[in-house]
Formats: sequence, structure tokens, C-alpha cells
Amino acid sequence: MMCSTPPYIRYTDSEELMDVQDDLRSHTARFQCKGKLSSLRGWRRDSSGVVEQGELDRIESGDNPIKSLADRSYVEIYQERLPVFTPSSFHAKQNNKLSLDIDLPQISILVNDLKKFYGFIEIMCCDTGSAENYRNIGIELNAVKEELANCLSFFKHMAYTFNNSNVEYRDALSSIVTDVLLFQDRLAEIPSTHLLRPTNSDLLHTWLEVRWALIVLVYYLPEQEDELSLVEFDLIQTHNQFSWMKQILLASMLDLSEIERMRNTTFDGASTRGFGCICIEEFWYLIIRIAQVKNIDFWNLFSSMFTTNTKELEPNCEFLQYSTIKSKQMFWSLTGSLVNLMHASGQGLVGQESLNRLVKSELAPLLREDQSEEVLKPLLEVIETIFKRGMPAIDILVELLNYFTATHRLNSTFRSKTVSLKGSAFLPRSAKSWLEKIEALTREEAALPDSFHAFTKLVHTSLQNWINNKPKDVDRFCGRLLQKIPEKKALELNDCGVYHIGTLLAVVLEVCDNEAILSLLMKTMKQPVERAGAPASLKELCLVSKMTVTLICLEKQMFIQSIGDSISHYMETAVNEYNNVQSDVNRRRKCQDLMKAYLEFLEELFSRSQLVQGEERFINPWIQVYLSICSASEMSSIFSTLATVVHNAATVYLNKETSILTKESMEKENSQKVVLSKLEQIIMPALTRFLPNLTCPPQAVEAGYQFLHLQIECQTRGLKFLETSILQIVRTFTSLNLSDELRAYFLFMLSRRQSVLKATVKATQETEDMRNQILITTAICSLTIDSHHKSYQQLQDAWMVISQIYGLAKLTEQDKCRELAIVILSSLSSSSHHQVLFDMCKAAEILSRSKSRSKHMFRVCGWMAVHCMPIIYRSSQPNTGFLLLMSIFLTPNYAHSDNWTPTSEELAGIKMCIPSFVGSMLCHPQFLEDKILKRKVEEVLKLYLQRFEQQGHPLLFVFKKDGLKCSSAARPGVLKFFLEKLRDILRGSAYQPNSYVRILHLLRGIIEDLPNELYRPILETFLNPVLEISSRGNPMVRSESETFIKELLFAALIQKDLVYSVKSALDQQLREFYRNISSFNSERFFASLLMLANINPTILDTTWSKLKSEVEKLEEKRHSKSLTIRLQDLESEIHAKKCRLNER
Repeated sequence: MMCSTPPYIRYTDSEELMDVQDDLRSHTARFQCKGKLSSLRGWRRDSSGVVEQGELDRIESGDNPIKSLADRSYVEIYQERLPVFTPSSFHAKQNNKLSLDIDLPQISILVNDLKKFYGFIEIMCCDTGSAENYRNIGIELNAVKEELANCLSFFKHMAYTFNNSNVEYRDALSSIVTDVLLFQDRLAEIPSTHLLRPTNSDLLHTWLEVRWALIVLVYYLPEQEDELSLVEFDLIQTHNQFSWMKQILLASMLDLSEIERMRNTTFDGASTRGFGCICIEEFWYLIIRIAQVKNIDFWNLFSSMFTTNTKELEPNCEFLQYSTIKSKQMFWSLTGSLVNLMHASGQGLVGQESLNRLVKSELAPLLREDQSEEVLKPLLEVIETIFKRGMPAIDILVELLNYFTATHRLNSTFRSKTVSLKGSAFLPRSAKSWLEKIEALTREEAALPDSFHAFTKLVHTSLQNWINNKPKDVDRFCGRLLQKIPEKKALELNDCGVYHIGTLLAVVLEVCDNEAILSLLMKTMKQPVERAGAPASLKELCLVSKMTVTLICLEKQMFIQSIGDSISHYMETAVNEYNNVQSDVNRRRKCQDLMKAYLEFLEELFSRSQLVQGEERFINPWIQVYLSICSASEMSSIFSTLATVVHNAATVYLNKETSILTKESMEKENSQKVVLSKLEQIIMPALTRFLPNLTCPPQAVEAGYQFLHLQIECQTRGLKFLETSILQIVRTFTSLNLSDELRAYFLFMLSRRQSVLKATVKATQETEDMRNQILITTAICSLTIDSHHKSYQQLQDAWMVISQIYGLAKLTEQDKCRELAIVILSSLSSSSHHQVLFDMCKAAEILSRSKSRSKHMFRVCGWMAVHCMPIIYRSSQPNTGFLLLMSIFLTPNYAHSDNWTPTSEELAGIKMCIPSFVGSMLCHPQFLEDKILKRKVEEVLKLYLQRFEQQGHPLLFVFKKDGLKCSSAARPGVLKFFLEKLRDILRGSAYQPNSYVRILHLLRGIIEDLPNELYRPILETFLNPVLEISSRGNPMVRSESETFIKELLFAALIQKDLVYSVKSALDQQLREFYRNISSFNSERFFASLLMLANINPTILDTTWSKLKSEVEKLEEKRHSKSLTIRLQDLESEIHAKKCRLNER
């Protein structure tokens, strides 16, 4: 078939001939898309192709396909100058029958040249070396292709003129067709590389041009009975059953399918696959159009490609021989692509009835036995394409329904062996995820995981079409569905079966609101649950299926009371079973899984609902039961969901149209009220019960806040149907029985919306026992929430808004950096809301009873004592204000018990607040006249003087330079009182050595950093008592006393500006000590004096005469000289010390 050398191409200098050639080229239809790919997503016609050039339209309308030759007299092609034929150009010499050899010898030459040039193109495209040689001698492939195209155009024009002439031309034209067709050969005979990459193949495109020209020639060929075969097929049927047009079209289709076979070794659905390049795509289109024009059933002809009724062909070189396609996958692949081509080209689905019959016949043998996913999924995608492009066929859909609803198939996973582990976990565990799967099926380019989902999408596509075009088919399919899922089959369903049936019925309900289908689903999901030994996962899946269908019914405006009762009944049963046997781990896990699915469903339900379809049936008292037995994390999830539900429901109710009242609008409003009332009846009692629990989560506050907001909005609009009032809600959420976190979060929620806060404050101000409740609660929260508390920021944000509502001073930038409790106390002190301070004191008492007293509470109450003492101290009211705080934190009755052992945290709090409380009392203007305050200070000294170590003792602040902030006039009296009480305690501990020593250690700590003004008062207060006690005490007491006196005198005497004052006070204390000589042991008395002399030998000089006088008086009474002897010995010791001191 190939020629070794190309025919010689002779070019003419004639301008007329060149014009004819150029005109012919510009109007010649070609297949030269230059690599444009076919995608079937749109109709991309080649600008030089048969369709765009109008050649196909001219053929169909009976016009000349090559209009550029109509007005020409001749044309030169290859080496021949040929006349341009007209219908009158032909004159047959024998019986009006044209003969190529006799009448048109130049045509035979042209046919031979055509074959030579085709063979030449084949050589150049298949042999790179030959192509290079031809280019070297000036022969270009494109030039040869253009000449070939011109030749083909001439033959088309000639066939057209034959058809319009009066001569018998069949034999002449058929001889051309058979000759060229046999020479061209089948497409399968060209090298496979051209079929694998058709966009880059010049040979393939040339083949298409030649084959199209042959089809055009056959188009103009008159049909006759008993005509000979053009090609041979392995079909078992006589040759006269196929006309030449059918034969060449079928042969071309088999040729083109060879490209598909080479390109697609596997089949994964062909709904969007292209044909390689747009030229092949256009050729299929041409075949479809020609078949329509010739009244050939395209799909019937297409089915012949895949018939199994075949015979074995004997080799015959006179005909091209074709075998039918054995691969059924190729059938579905080509069918899907051709349907999409018809749609993309704007033809619509051609011959759908014939196609449906073909599909059904091909489908029937497949559905008689189980098929793999690799087979089922692609063919379902093709059927989906057919149904989408045309009208769905119910008989095909029913056949598929019969296949997929077989029990063993429903209970299978429909998963291929190559599916990933992630893909195998396909069973949804929530209504939302299940609904998302269903909604994904309706999307145009949804990724379908398996054949059942593809079937389900097919059902959806069909019902969507029928609902608008053939409603009776909807009823017929639903009726068939009811028959295919009896109760007996439902009893045998496993998890996969429940999922598949649930998905299928949900898809049907999503399209048509058929009550019978809803009833079928309810019955179907009831059977597996009641089956003995059914696993918990199966029961949960049945419940989730009902929830999913509920969401679909909601969108379809169907009433959901019955399904709501079913879901609630099942949940109630499960919760009660767990409540009765709470130690059963399996029941607990089952309830947890069910509750998780229920909460997600409930939130989704009320996010879509208009509250008019019976939503109240899903809220029942079993929720309260579960709250009493669930964990804290579960309680958090439940209250969070309920808060969202109330918010969504309130939003729907409050956003309703109220401008025009109709019967329908009133019924709608009543239904919404029923839902909201049911929510209130279930949630509010639960909140009241569980809020005081330590484990109650802050999400509970959100639920309560939503009801508060709703009640405020209803009152604003004059609507009254909720039973819980604003004051009841406020009282519930500001109770001291609640945790700090809950109360702070409630205040924060209130402050986020000023309209709600103002309405709440207004409601509380109108009631005496609730007046200033929000302000009081905020202040009380500051008692226990410090800057490290997780709720501190919320409380701070709330205070910034609440303080403005109550008219308090606006916060400055400096206030925002201070501790919130101090800011609150300062604001309240400078406002008219002094009663709030007393409420804080009372709250501190209540909190200290029910909770452990934190360090922060001690600190804040200390700040209250410092900043608010003039306001909260009332001497006539011992159980209020400051005195109440004292009795709570420093002087409770149990603190006087010898067995009282405070915790380390409590002791740290006491240590922290003692300076504040004691300092505020000592600095009170009327302290010296106020017996109550003096008694309280004395009480604190007795209780805590020995409770703390010397280092950092909380009472030492009194002796600091800036520790006591009272007036300069009152300061001496206050210090004297304080020192005297210390002296009394010291004397009281004289016979308790350990206590005495501890107090002396404290006094020594005072001496270390003592202001000048305090040396004389301390000397006057403590020297004589310490000397007396050391004279009577045991050795440890004497030793500690001596150390104290030494340190005191040393520190006092080195103060140069205080020498005279200190010496005067010392002499006074010594004279008083001398006067009491009779009450001491003489030996210890003189030992104490010797101790003083050891400190300073001259310390007794100024009082020696007084000492001597007292000794003489005592001796006169006793009639003994022993004291004089001891006095002389003391004098000698002092004299000796003075001498040694002078010597040094």
C-alpha cells in the first residue's frame, strides 16, 4: 500500500490556476486541530474542520460540499489539469452508465495518485530517515498533505455532481470507494504510537480526512438491493442487512474505538473522558449526524460493535475485515463519552429509547450475579450520565434497585480490595456527617466512594427529573421500593445494611416528601433494634439514621412529631437503663455515644428549624436525668448545646414578621411558643439544680443567659408566656452557692450586651431585696477572684461596663493596671453605694462558712479595712461591717481555743491582713476613747503575737518608721497603749519560759530597726518588768532577759541625741526596781544589778544613793546586815571594773 517514491508535483505559472488552488485550499475542510485536546466539557470545534467550514451543513441541505469549485471551469491537481464537473458534464457511452476507464480515464489516474500520496505520507510519518531525505530534496510533508486534501475535495465535488446528473454513476463511484478504502486499510494497522498519542499524529489526521471523504462519497452513492459488501464483519447476518453507509459508518466506529482501546487500558468511568483530540471528537460527531440524516439508528448500529453473535472470518484480501469488540468495559466507556459528546455539541441525547434498550440488554447479564466494584462503579457513572443528559428510564433503575437491595449486598461494604483504611471507615456516627454524605451525592462532581453511592446518586438524579416531568414514575419507583424492603429483610440488616438502606431512603425523601417512605424508614430502623443480641453500634446507627431523616424532613416542611417521639423514647430508655445500673461500663459508653450523636443532631436541628414542625418532641425530662449521672465534661457539652439551641430558637421567634397577623402566622407563633416553653420547662429546673455543684461548667451560664435575654425581649414586646422571671434568673445566677467562675461568667455575659444589662439592672432596682444586685455580685466576686484567676479578665471587663451603668466614676488608665478589688473598693467608697460594702462584708461571712478562705479574700478584706474603715466601722453594730470582718478573719471564737491549728494558707492570709486590720484600728481618730477597738487590738495581740516567727512578724509594722499612719498628736498615746499591752502579755508569760523567750525574741527584733522616738517608751515600758522577771526566773529566762537588756541599752545609749532622755528614763526605771527590792531574792537582785554594771560601770552612779537608802530601810526592818555586805561587794566589783576600764 505504500509507494517508495512520491508522485512528481508540477507547479504552473498560470495566475488563474494559482488562484483556483488558493481558493480550493481556503475552503477545504481539514482535520488539523494542532494538538487541541478533547475533554467533552464543551464543544470545541476545529476552525478548519468539517463542521466549522460548513461542509456538513451543506451536505445535509443538499448543497455542494465544496462551494469554491462551483464557479470554476478547471483545476490542476498533481500532474493533471482536471475540469470542474457540472451535472451536465457527464456523457455515458454505454447505456447511460458511466465507466471510469472509458468515460473518465483521468479519474482513475487521480485515484492512483491519491493512493500514492497517502502512501507517501505514511512513509514520512513512520520512517524518520525517509522523511529527512525527502525534505533534503525539497519535498515537504505539509505540501503533500494539502495536495491530498485538494484531491479529496475534488472527489467530494465530483460525487455531488454525480448525484445531480442524469447518468448512472453507481458503479463508477463505488469502484473509487472500494479501491481507496481497501488501500487506506484499518486504523488498527498503523503503528500504535499514533493511536496512543493521536494529537501529535499527522498520519492519523490524514487517515481521518480520507475516511471522511469516503463517507461523503458513500453518502451520495445510491442504495440498491442485494448490493455487495463494502467491508466484512464477523457478524452473523447477511450482507444485505447493512447498506454501504451503515457498513462504512460501523467500520469507522470500530476504527475509532481502536484509539480508545489503546489509550485506555483500564476503565474507571468515562463520563468526562475525551477522545484524545478534538478531530476524533468531531469525527464521532460527524458519524452521529450522518446516521441521523440517513435515518440510521445510531445506537442500534453502535450495539453491533459489541454483539456476541459472531462468526469466524476467513481471510479475504478483497475486503477490509473487522471483528466486534469483546470488552464490555469499552461499551460503557464509549457510551458515556458519546452521550457527553451529544450533550456538549448541543444535539441532545439522540435516540434515547434505543439507547435505553441497549443499556438494559447489556446490563441484564451483569446483574444476574455479583460484580466487583471495578465493574459496577464505572457503568453506574455512565448510566448517571445518560439519565442526566436525557430522561431517566424507570425499568433500568428498577433493575438496579433489585440488584442493590439484595440482603447480602446491602450488608456488604461495597468496597474494593484496594480501598484505603481511611476509606473503609465510612459509617457515619452523627446525623450531620450522614447528611453531608447525602448532600455530597447531589453535587455535580461528587467523588463517589463505591457503587452503592453511585446507585444512590442515580436514584436522586432520576427522581429530580421525574418530579418535574413524569410524576407517575416517582410513585412507581416508591411503590417498588416499598416492596423491596419488607420487615423480614429489615430484621437481617447489619451496620452496613442499615447505613445503605438509611441513605437510600433519605435520598428519596430529600427529593419527594413521601410519607410512605418515611413510614418505611421508621419500620425498617425499628426491626434491627428489636432483634435479640443486636450490637450497640447497630442500634446507634439506626438512631442516627432517624436523626438524619429528621433533618431532611425539616427541609421538606414535613411534620416530625412521630420521629421525634421515637428518638426521645429510645434515648429515654437508654438513659434509664444506665441510671439504674451506673456501674455498668458498657451502658455508660453506650449512653455517652448516643448523647454525643444526639447533641450534635439537636444543635443542627435547631439551626435549621422554624419551630413549627413539632421540634418540642425532641426535648424531654430524660435530659435532666442524664445530667445527674454524667461527667463534668459531658455536662459541659450538654449545656453548651442547650444554650445554642435556646439561642437559635429565640432568634427564630424574635425575628418573626409581626406586621400582618393572619391565622397562619398566629398558628406559627403558637407553635414556636410551645417549643420555647418546653425548653424552659426542661432546662431551667436543671440549671437551678446543678448550678451549685462544684463541677457545674460555665456553659450552664450561657443557657441561663439565653433565657434571660429572651425574657427581656419578650417583656419589651409585651409577650408573656415564659414562667421564669428576670429576677428569678438573676437570683439564681448571683447566688453565693455558685462558684466564683459561674458568677463572674454570668456578669461577663450580661456586660457584653448593654441592652440586656440595663434591662436587668432596671428590673432589680424595682425590687427592694434585689436592689443593686448586679453591683453587689460584682463586688463580691472581687473578694475571691484575684489577678491570677482564670475569670479575672472576664470580671474586669464586666466591671468596666457595670460601673458605668450604676453611675460610678469612670475608670482611668491607671485603674486598669491596679488590682480590681482595690478599684472596686475605691469606687464604692467615693459613691453613694456604701451599702454594697456592708453586703461584701456579709458575703465574706457566708463564703468563709462554705468555702476555704483564700489568701486573696484575706487581702481584699484587709484592703477594705484600710480604705473603707470610716464607712464600715459601726461600734453599735458588732455583727456588721468592720467588726464582722474582724470576727471572721482575725478573732473568730474558735481561734481562742488551745486546740486551734490553722492551715498554712489560712495562717498566710492572717499574716497578710493583720497589718491592715490592726493599722486601721490604731489609726482610727477615736481609737484611744473606743473601748471596742482597743479590746480588738488586745485580742489580736494575744492571739497572734506568738503565732509567727520574729522574721517578718505582721505586728512589727507598728514600730516601723512609716508603719503606723495615724496623726502625730495621737501617735504617742497609741504607741503607749500598744506597748503596755505587749508588756502585759510579757508579764503574763513569765511563768511560761518558752512563751517568754519567744516574746523577748520579738522585742529584740523590734530593737533592730527602731525609730528614735520609741527608745524611751520601750525602755520605760519593758526594762523594769524584764529585770523583775529575770530576778525571779530560771536560768534560761535570766539569760534571755540579760541579752535583751544588753541589746536595748546598747542601742539606746549610742543614740547621741537621746542620751539624756534615755538616761533619765533608765534612772526612773532603776529607782522603781529598787523600791521592790523586798520582793526579790537578794542574791538574784544584786546579780541583776551586777549585770547592768557589766553593761556600763557608770550606769548605777546616779541612782546609787537611792539604792543604798532602800537597802538600809530594808535592813532596819529585817535587823540584818547581809544586804549591806552584798551592796559593798557590788560596789567593789563596780570600782574594779571602772579601774580596768580606765586602764584600757
